[in-house]
Amino acid sequence: MKEHKSVEYYQRRRLELKKKRKKAQVKKSTAILIIAGIVALIIPTLLLGKKAVKTITAAKQAATKPKANELVKFATVGKTPLYLPFDKKYLRILGYHQACNPRSVAMVPVGTHVYKEQTLKFGALKLSDNWNKLIYIEMPRGDSRGGAKNTAIDVAAPHGTTVFAPTNGTIVKIRPYKLYGLYDDYEVHILPDGYKDRHVVLIHIDVLEITTGDRVIATKTKIGKIRYLSKFFREQISDFINKPGDHVHIQTNKLDEKGSATLNLNE
Repeated sequence: MKEHKSVEYYQRRRLELKKKRKKAQVKKSTAILIIAGIVALIIPTLLLGKKAVKTITAAKQAATKPKANELVKFATVGKTPLYLPFDKKYLRILGYHQACNPRSVAMVPVGTHVYKEQTLKFGALKLSDNWNKLIYIEMPRGDSRGGAKNTAIDVAAPHGTTVFAPTNGTIVKIRPYKLYGLYDDYEVHILPDGYKDRHVVLIHIDVLEITTGDRVIATKTKIGKIRYLSKFFREQISDFINKPGDHVHIQTNKLDEKGSATLNLNE
């Protein structure tokens, strides 16, 4: 026979269940609050962490990514720094040699001297990238040139590359002439800041964008474009890179007794 419970029993039972439910609800609410607190702490930290990582990554990329036409010094001549006259990405190689003019001033190269065997085997650009520095070659000239060692440099790049001023100064002379008596070319003379007795001279330039009297700023002022000479003859610098040797030729000449710094045009 089934035992009947008293009213008091059911009342106590309902009270116990109510207490259990309330206790469970308190535990659940406490757990939710704890989780919410943890989330409130972690998420901002994670977001700040991601932001910090992005900031650091961006800073590293900005530090390592080369800027267009940034100042990359390839030599000094006296007190005058000389900078790459175009973006480094266009550079094929730097080739020093003797100038014809005995009044040419020797440059002090920046970078690492390499040899023909190295540039042909590994590639000039690969060597430069691997070492993260400029490299240069020295090209012996068999002709009777009057200049000393490293008094002229061929800065090689594809023809048509825009050439910028390699130093700060003023355009004092632009002279058209015939290279080797055959090919149209220009001499562009820059009086470098701080000097009155010498000109930084560029040749193998086409499509000039400057005039006499213009103020030029290193790597900022456009001079013209590299002349397409490889279609007429093979330049010596090609032997070191197995590519066309179009280039801008740069040298610094002291003025003679007549105040001229014109090149010997056997360049």
